[in-house]
Amino acid sequence: MNPILKRLQDAIYNQLDPLVAASTEKLPPFPTKISSQSFQQQFMDEYQTLTCKNTQATYIENTQLICVHLLDKIQTHRSQIATMELPGQKKNKLVTHCSLLENTLIECIEFTLDLFPQYSNQLQKIPAIYREQLHQQLEIFIQKNKNSALLSIVVSAFHQKYHDNEMLTYIQYQYWKKVLQKLEQIHENPNQVTEIDIMYLLIRYNFNHEGFHEYLMQYFEAQNGIIESDRHHDPLEKWTMIQKKILLLQEQQGMALNPGIPRCKKTILQCIRYEIKYNNQFFKNKKSIATIDKSENEETILFNLSVSQMGILFRAMVKTDMIDTKVNVTNLLEKLSCFARTANKEDLSPNNLSQAYYAYKPAAIEIIKTRLLNLVRWLQNYRPTDCIKAVFLEQFIDMVTVLQ
Repeated sequence: MNPILKRLQDAIYNQLDPLVAASTEKLPPFPTKISSQSFQQQFMDEYQTLTCKNTQATYIENTQLICVHLLDKIQTHRSQIATMELPGQKKNKLVTHCSLLENTLIECIEFTLDLFPQYSNQLQKIPAIYREQLHQQLEIFIQKNKNSALLSIVVSAFHQKYHDNEMLTYIQYQYWKKVLQKLEQIHENPNQVTEIDIMYLLIRYNFNHEGFHEYLMQYFEAQNGIIESDRHHDPLEKWTMIQKKILLLQEQQGMALNPGIPRCKKTILQCIRYEIKYNNQFFKNKKSIATIDKSENEETILFNLSVSQMGILFRAMVKTDMIDTKVNVTNLLEKLSCFARTANKEDLSPNNLSQAYYAYKPAAIEIIKTRLLNLVRWLQNYRPTDCIKAVFLEQFIDMVTVLQ
């Protein structure tokens, strides 16, 4: 054992233990602070004598285990001192003794973690004092943000481990430190932070907690409900946009609240894909109830375009206000699919037209741009020069611009 660690162990077991158990107010003198610099020097001297990597790893891990054990022993004494009825002077001296030893051990263990991360056992349990510090930091943070239901889920996830007396490992401790640091940074300007900012942060840091997943889906469903009632957008479009935004989130490598279960981003995307599939099936079934056989003999309009090209055309008309932008897109596409048919007799169902409306197909875009430019040229050569011609020219030019 490192000679400095041996001195620290003796100070705790042979001097601190009797002091805590003593009932007299007068305390014997306590040794002066043991220097962590001395530990570092002797640690490196011993480490350099070891030539085998396995031996080096064992030496470092054993040193960390001893430090953790001694820190937990001091934490036990702190708990005992807090509940004991002692004269104030004695209690203060005992707490001071604990703090001196505690600070030295923390410096020792952090020295080994910082200098030899490749040999440190990240699955090793952290000292109880680390968990207490993390808990206090979390409590201070939640006091500043009492009204956030989302942050209460974050606190609940920590307490789930904390109150079950499950000691956190180093990898979990580092995860919580990083997440709290990021949460505090974005809350430095509370007027500029939104709930969705916090959600995206937790997704990027793989906060794979069941309660968080449920909260996210309920939030997105509520947002869809508001938009659908306003009839500005349909649920399918909203779910597709949410999916796109989450797909673009860059995950932090090696970060996970619960390393053994699927990633948060993966779980949320699976739920969103289910919603998109459900909405697609819903509108497909809705259409099948009132199926219209669009044969050439019926009063339908034949478009010399493919389904993909028609989807691009209708999207350009909506985006340039040729069609009212407040219209419900799902209802619009359902109506368009009823009176239109394509030259190649493709299935023009609301589902297919909806997929074409949101799809990005460069070939189809180029064809529509060519058709619209032909329309612009025709209007430019059209003999009447009244305001109607000018309005159409402006709208078709806008549509071409949208497709650029």
